[in-house]
Amino acid sequence: MLLAVVMGNMAMTPGPVLLVREFDPADRLHAFLAQLNVFMFWYLALLSLGLAKLCRVAYGKAAIWLFGIWAVLVAVIILPGWGR
Repeated sequence: MLLAVVMGNMAMTPGPVLLVREFDPADRLHAFLAQLNVFMFWYLALLSLGLAKLCRVAYGKAAIWLFGIWAVLVAVIILPGWGR
């Protein structure tokens, strides 16, 4: 929240979107960069760890599934323009 206030844009997240000078929510590349959030990757890594322990599978297998599902959801939201 503080990052959004300092940058003056509610779409700012701790990730590569900070390299964009003028953020345009209608631009698909900008929307994709906004999804590459450090905290989302941390969250997915922790979920992968929990899923691996719960299902008694390797961490890598659980991570591939969760990151894959996340990637598909991001693509479904961004490609048709629903994330605007």
